[in-house]
Amino acid sequence: MDITTRLKILGLILAVVIATVALAYAIREQNLRIIAERETQRLPETSIVAMPTEPEPAEPTPSVTDLADPTGSIHVMNMVPGQLFLNGSVVEGMAVAFESQFSWKLADADGRTIVSGYTMAKQPDAGIPGPFSFLVFFDKVPATASGTLILYEASAKDGTPIHVLRIPVAFLQETMTVNVYFGNTVKNPNAMDCSLVYPVERVVPKGGDPVHVLLAGPTAAERRDGYYTSIPDGVVLQGYGDLWGNMTYDFNQELQQNVGGSCRVGAIRSQIEHTALQGDVTGATEVGVPLGISIDGRSEDILQP
Repeated sequence: MDITTRLKILGLILAVVIATVALAYAIREQNLRIIAERETQRLPETSIVAMPTEPEPAEPTPSVTDLADPTGSIHVMNMVPGQLFLNGSVVEGMAVAFESQFSWKLADADGRTIVSGYTMAKQPDAGIPGPFSFLVFFDKVPATASGTLILYEASAKDGTPIHVLRIPVAFLQETMTVNVYFGNTVKNPNAMDCSLVYPVERVVPKGGDPVHVLLAGPTAAERRDGYYTSIPDGVVLQGYGDLWGNMTYDFNQELQQNVGGSCRVGAIRSQIEHTALQGDVTGATEVGVPLGISIDGRSEDILQP
């Protein structure tokens, strides 16, 4: 084999080697690029992924519940245990009791009675529960910041409390000053104008309605100064609120017992209206604020002269 042929063979071998190396390098670069692309799509091993968690439950909002005594005879449906119990609060529910009557008492944390009373459930028939509603007024700020509203039926046998429902409550230990309105024999001799009434101040637990305070009448000292009331004894404020667009006060039958003559009827209305509106009867009339008076829910044919 001559030298020329050998050189040609050697050149061919060298070309094949170079081509092979170049191909291997190209394949290696391609593989590295693919690996790099895959790595960028992976999360680093040290990454911490925060898993979604359930939100922490919020503090439950107290809601009105059906509170009942162990026998289910007395239910209160508009209160929450531990709620703020303001002067003039309304208690509503359903009850079944002997002759439809049961008692209630508001006591402070030391067990002292603040105020007590009784109410009637409107039972459709014996043994069938009926609705009830009553107002709780107290004339002095309770001595403690908490207390208990107790509803119970007195045993027909011996008067022992049965069917007892106890509801813990909190008190607002603040007062407010209100005016109540009475007639006065010194300032209006011979009652020349029956509608004339005059204010005296009362400091009462915050939250109550001044009309309830009015029903207690003037103090002994005020009577000596000529103040008097035309409202009969035994009158009870049974409810108050917005009724058919009117601010209405509902009283028991005693409001019209032995009440005769236009002068006394006018004086009664004037006392209630001035006290309810805190003296601004004229201003309330000018802006169209009506005030209603009812007896056992009836507003017609009452307080007739």
